[in-house]
Amino acid sequence: QQLVAQDEDEFPGMPLVVLTGRGTASASEIVAGALQDHDRALVVGVTSYGKGSVQTLFPLADDNYLKLTTARWYTPSGRSIQKPYGIGATAESEAAAPDAGLTSADSTKDKPKYKTDSGRTVYGGGGIIPDLVVSPDTLTAEERAFYQEIVSKYGQQFTTGRLAFAVDYIRRNPSLERGFAVTPQMLAEYYDALQRAGVKVDRAMFDAAAGWIADDIAYEISYSKWGQAGATQRANSVDPQVIAAASLLRQASTPQSLFKLATDYAAAHRAEGITVGAAR
Repeated sequence: QQLVAQDEDEFPGMPLVVLTGRGTASASEIVAGALQDHDRALVVGVTSYGKGSVQTLFPLADDNYLKLTTARWYTPSGRSIQKPYGIGATAESEAAAPDAGLTSADSTKDKPKYKTDSGRTVYGGGGIIPDLVVSPDTLTAEERAFYQEIVSKYGQQFTTGRLAFAVDYIRRNPSLERGFAVTPQMLAEYYDALQRAGVKVDRAMFDAAAGWIADDIAYEISYSKWGQAGATQRANSVDPQVIAAASLLRQASTPQSLFKLATDYAAAHRAEGITVGAAR
């Protein structure tokens, strides 16, 4: 079955960027893939989850049901959104980390190739591979590992300690403005506050995860002082994917110019791990 939009483009020629991550799944992948295949939007981020199957429930006796996969979703160019699973699936597909994704153009070397309406090359093999690959953060693997270990070990204690610190910091700094910096002194105060709250994090581990912890503090303080909108604004201001998208949209006048700008952006930021995912 082929599904076709019935309405005309409400904003013809307007440059669009779609952000994708490992949590982008199902309907959002269908939309991202369709916009990419029709050259209507630039896809930025990392490879999406790869949930492109359809299940149907068949009633059985005694109020039991059989849940069976009966269909798959494909993009307009013919790419299957569903990532490989089961017998024959690659180890990467079976055991990918939650924040994993395409991080290098080399990762497309064994992927099947498809063409968009204008002839650009895009890749299949499960999920939507972005046109511009940008990691959601600039943290090292060590920082991420230490942070996840802290959260896993202390759980709710860590969350409660962070909130308590944010509330206290706002009380002590009533003139705090948006865009405030998380200084080394603030991190030291936060570490001491966690210790007093019973979160006995090793200092070396804390320092190793400082990058992520600083973002956490900034978000929590912003949320406590300015609400969800303020916290989201703060998070977006340091999000590499949002920064890349905003930079490109400010310069682009058409979807076609957006694709060219993305290639130039990748070349200028290659040292940061930003690459062109869908080769031209």
